[in-house]
This record gives sequence, structure tokens and C-alpha cells, in this order.
Amino acid sequence: MQIDEVYLGDCCALIKQIKPASIDVCITDLPYGIDYQSARRINKNSRFDKIANDKQPFVDFIKHLPRVMKNTGAIYLFTRWDKQQAVIDELVKYDMPPKNVLIWDKGNHSMGDLKRAYASRYESIVFCPMPNFQFQNGRPDDIVFCNKVPPEQLVHPNEKPIKLLQKLILDSTRIGDVVLDCTCGSGTTLLAAIKEKRRFIGFELDKRYYDIAHKRIAQEKQQLTINFDI
Repeated sequence: MQIDEVYLGDCCALIKQIKPASIDVCITDLPYGIDYQSARRINKNSRFDKIANDKQPFVDFIKHLPRVMKNTGAIYLFTRWDKQQAVIDELVKYDMPPKNVLIWDKGNHSMGDLKRAYASRYESIVFCPMPNFQFQNGRPDDIVFCNKVPPEQLVHPNEKPIKLLQKLILDSTRIGDVVLDCTCGSGTTLLAAIKEKRRFIGFELDKRYYDIAHKRIAQEKQQLTINFDI
């Protein structure tokens, strides 16, 4: 499998093609298992469709991570407060106990029950360092503030801000390291990797978002000259 590419298909099948101990960081915004259709719209006539594999927390790929992660690597898995235990349990099952659950403060609350629930303005990120992992720039806080992507700029219903992903990459990798995103959606994690001079591998099951990711990556590569010395 070539590095610096996004691949269309089932990540559980594709990840088997990655060389052992070749990934420095895995950053994945996995389907939370809430079977949710965003109210946000692509245009005035249509809403975003539901994402694939969102009937239950999509943790199937986690069992493959011990083989592909470097001993110095780290894993960041986005989830939601009521689904994060399923992610934690799966990591523990495969002898990868998390060290933290990071809080991403989105700067604004999401929709929800206006009468019986506090307005939610955060998402969880389960952080799991490999045995010989070390932070690159000192010990960061476990609360990260970064405004979410404005609705009018979204190209994917669950799109994460590129600055947030850049921060996670800078916290845990060096120039030339390899970033893996097992459910890369519109490719934002891969764009963050390019901007920070990291290499990447991305998987996406939905052809619509694969095409968007492929186009965005091609455009980013045209704008940047990347020289990796690895």
C-alpha cells in the first residue's frame, strides 16, 4: 500500500494491507453509533444523508491497530460521551488502554433537547499512547478549544476543524511521520497532515466523500511543495 493516498473501501479490509509497525498516529472520527441525520444542508433543497455504519459505535477496525501502530505511536478516536465507553472497552480488549479522554470544546452548542438536557458544546477524543510514546512539545492540556466548522462551510456533516487536527498531529508526531485515518470522510485529517509536512493514509467507504477527499488532497498538494526526508 502506498503512502500519501486516500483509498476507497472498507477500512477493516484495507488496513490489512498496511505494513506492520508503520503508523505513527491514528486519528479517526469513527461513526458514533447514533444513526443521526444532520439538519445541516448541502444546499437549500437537500440535507446531508446519514453516514454509513452508524447503527452502533464503529469499533471493528480497532483490533487491527496493534499490528500497524509503531511502539512510539498514538491513537486519537473521536466519539461522544454516551458512546465513549464502547471505544475504551475495545481498546482495552486489545491491550491498548487509553490514558485520557480529551474534551474538544467546540465553542458553540449543538442541537438537542431544549427542555431536559444541558446544551452540549463538547465532543470526546479517546487518547491511547503506545508504550514508548512521548509528546513532541511538552505536556498538553486535556481540554482543547477550537471552533467547529461553520455550517455554510461544511462538505461533510461531521467535519472536524482542520486546526484541531493539526494540533493533535503536532502534539504527537514529527515531520515525515505517517498519519492514518480509517474513516477519513472528506479528508480533513489528511489535509492537516499535508499542511504539517506529515505523510498519510486515508480510508473512506462512501464514494461521495472519497471523491471530495481525493479532490481536496490534490488541490492541497498543488499548493504546497513537500519534501520528506525519511
